[in-house]
Amino acid sequence: MACRTFKEARRCSARAVPGVSVVICAALACAGGCNAGGGGPPADDGVVQVSIGNLAFTPKSVTIQQGQTVRWTNNESNGAIHTTTSGSPDDEAQAGQLWDSGELNPGDTFERTFSDVGEFTYFCDIHEELAAMRDARVIVQAP
Repeated sequence: MACRTFKEARRCSARAVPGVSVVICAALACAGGCNAGGGGPPADDGVVQVSIGNLAFTPKSVTIQQGQTVRWTNNESNGAIHTTTSGSPDDEAQAGQLWDSGELNPGDTFERTFSDVGEFTYFCDIHEELAAMRDARVIVQAP
């Protein structure tokens, strides 16, 4: 079945974005040292952790240094599938232009290295109507 809209196309497959280091992999929940309290601090490898659980991104905003990586982990115990998609669901033209993880099942992780300074908003494409699943931020500062 062909995807008819941009939103459907984003759900059909994860897209690689040229010039962006993106890794999608299946992993154990909290692999690499995220804490049970919801993530946020860097793991031993310097990767900043964001937990997706209880239908929310935790922490909802992270501040990192240019060149650092953020790792999102789906820690849902209820089996919910999520995405991490750049932009806002209110702006279909820009949503997913910088990154789109595709569907993350519980235990799956997605990483993105941020090479540009700025503030990057993201949301879950599947649960965009939930306040805790939209308007999350990665703030990237110059070293």
